[in-house]
Amino acid sequence: AEARVKEAEAQLAAAREAAAAAEQPLHAVAFSAEGGLLAAGGEDRLVRLWSSETGAAVDTITGHNAPVHGLAFAGLRLATAAPDGAAIVWNTSPEWTWIRTLSPSTGVMLVDRVTALDFSPDGSLLAAGSGDPSRSGQLVILNPADGTVVRELPDAHSDTVLGVEFSPDGVYLASCGADKFVKVFETATGSFVKAFEGHTHHVLGVSWRADGKVLASCGADNAVKVWDFTSGEQRTTIGGFGKEVTSIQFIAEGSLILTSCGDRLVRRHNVDNGQNTVNYGGGADFMYAAATTPDGKIHVAGGQDSVLRVWNGDNGQALFNFEPPPQTPPPAQAAR
Repeated sequence: AEARVKEAEAQLAAAREAAAAAEQPLHAVAFSAEGGLLAAGGEDRLVRLWSSETGAAVDTITGHNAPVHGLAFAGLRLATAAPDGAAIVWNTSPEWTWIRTLSPSTGVMLVDRVTALDFSPDGSLLAAGSGDPSRSGQLVILNPADGTVVRELPDAHSDTVLGVEFSPDGVYLASCGADKFVKVFETATGSFVKAFEGHTHHVLGVSWRADGKVLASCGADNAVKVWDFTSGEQRTTIGGFGKEVTSIQFIAEGSLILTSCGDRLVRRHNVDNGQNTVNYGGGADFMYAAATTPDGKIHVAGGQDSVLRVWNGDNGQALFNFEPPPQTPPPAQAAR
């Protein structure tokens, strides 16, 4: 009887392991404005790339020792980040090549895990957010060309930084974190400019409107907050989300935002009046990340079920899905 129990326990453990292996959640997605590429990274530690025009698979790259949680494009370069304490910069053309790894082992002292990335509008700077949970939230501004640290803000937040985005003119850097704050710093000096308080749980994402006058943030309090940058005042709160709002991005030049949510939906709202204008359905589970093309015509999102979904941004029509591959290929590891 004891042998049968042990055999059953072993079979159950194997089944659980197989189920976990089959489900590789996608944590980050990004579009390339110039290269016509769509990138997605997730639990399997890989970054997969497709043509955003044809949907054809382009490449699979790796270099991280932990799930990929951050992606950012600048021209023909891509930065990736993970909780292994490293950010990696890649060149995407004429072929995919590793440029450099930014980590403590290469002289870049990123605290604990790298949780967020963004390139400045001209691509000359790379901001990375990290932090020691419940102890510190670090911002580091790097030169991606040579890997040097341009500026470090070790105590930008009192808890882990979870989102970063440069202002459209590159003058400011907005960040958000587990300390429930959205903050803005001067890019050139690192000087603190303003804090926005109102979320009641972790702030998971922040985005600037194209005119640089409005910020929007999303959080684990199931809400989106809209802020007036000049006055520092909260303009409105957008609700109606069933779970935490996991990502946020302004769409093109206007006042529309794209969000992903743990309730399976990707939504479009107008920040001027809070109206929910389109829902992008089809998600089967928790959605972690969404992104839009620079012109706002195509939206993409990924989540717990490993499927990357693509929609027409205007009318919400589903265009196609990228299903996870049946087996993980063995791509070459980046130099560390």
